Amino acid sequence: MKVLISAFSVNPTGSSEQGVGWNWAVQASRHHEVWVLTNTAPEDAVAQELQARPNPNLHFVFHRGPREHALRSLGRKFHLFYYPAYLSWQASAIGAARKLHAEVGFDVTQHLTWASCRFPSALAWLDVPFIWGPIGGGEVAPRSAYTSLGLRPAFGEVARETSNWLTRLDPFVRHTATRAARILTTTEETKALLPAGSASKAEVYPAIGLRLNELDQALAGSLDAQRSANGDARLLFVGRLVSWKGCEFAIRAVAELARSGTRASLTVVGVGPELSALRTLARDLGVESQVEFLGTVPHNEVLALFQTHDVFLFPSLHDSGGIAVLEAMYLGLPVVCLDLGGPAVSVGDAGIRVPCEDVQQIVNGLTDGVRRLLSDEALRKDIVTRARSRVVELYDWDSKAEYISDLYESVAKP
Repeated sequence: MKVLISAFSVNPTGSSEQGVGWNWAVQASRHHEVWVLTNTAPEDAVAQELQARPNPNLHFVFHRGPREHALRSLGRKFHLFYYPAYLSWQASAIGAARKLHAEVGFDVTQHLTWASCRFPSALAWLDVPFIWGPIGGGEVAPRSAYTSLGLRPAFGEVARETSNWLTRLDPFVRHTATRAARILTTTEETKALLPAGSASKAEVYPAIGLRLNELDQALAGSLDAQRSANGDARLLFVGRLVSWKGCEFAIRAVAELARSGTRASLTVVGVGPELSALRTLARDLGVESQVEFLGTVPHNEVLALFQTHDVFLFPSLHDSGGIAVLEAMYLGLPVVCLDLGGPAVSVGDAGIRVPCEDVQQIVNGLTDGVRRLLSDEALRKDIVTRARSRVVELYDWDSKAEYISDLYESVAKP
């Protein structure tokens, strides 16, 4: 079967969306001949990877969008310019996809990245069975949390929620949804946001995954053998320091634990515009000495941190995925996250999901989750075991090839 994949974000060494674009295409190519339509940014990285590991079933077509480099340069300085860069690329990619289809004759097409429900796909304008997704973006922060975010982030959340609502009215998104034979969404929230009549052909399926053979090399002993000798609970947060990632709630949980007599420290890995405010918060709450900001940390060192801490806190307000959550689960670090979005889907019943109707409930839930894991060794071990099994079953990239092949077979014309 000949398959055309649209993956604006793709990189063999990338994570998040870039990793989704690359790894999904690689797995699809195990059973089918795959062409990936993308922009010119990843051309060198893809060429180097395919030279090192040739794959005769995997072909890349690098389509240059109008004013691509200028818009990309502006996007690095002003994030909003990434959106016109992407939309103009999609519009121009319709012609490139049609030309490629006339040359190859595709049996199935699939839109992968950007994995957002807010934007249409060029492939919806081809007369070929079309799969949209996995897509996310329907997740929104609880409105009661807006006041804790600050004025500018709160405005961003209002804009995001408004954009999600307008998605239902966008004629190009509606056309994309109508043309899709199947729609994959990363969360139930995104599925509920689809245009009317589309939910019946949609299913929740994770976009992200892990290369478990690479992570196996990072395993270096059990978590029990590496716990802090002084008895302090060692909590870990990994993520960008932006308001909606929720590091603030993790710091507040440390303070709440301290007030109740539980000794705990928090290691924060990541950078972002909220760093100064988070440092100030830790100082104001009296836990400055218990919160360590490491900044950017090499990935192999992050993997080591998963094995030297006791609990992973990931209180993100609207993630569609969360690679760090999967890595923690696989490497034996129990996860406490909010009961919404992609992290809640990833964790399932193999972690602690915190209700999040308001800020105080979030902080109390994180605190209670940490206490439960520290006081109940049997619970902790059970969660660690189930979490690792869940990752192996659902999130190993090497196990996704059969699902992908069956998906293509189910929508291809007879």
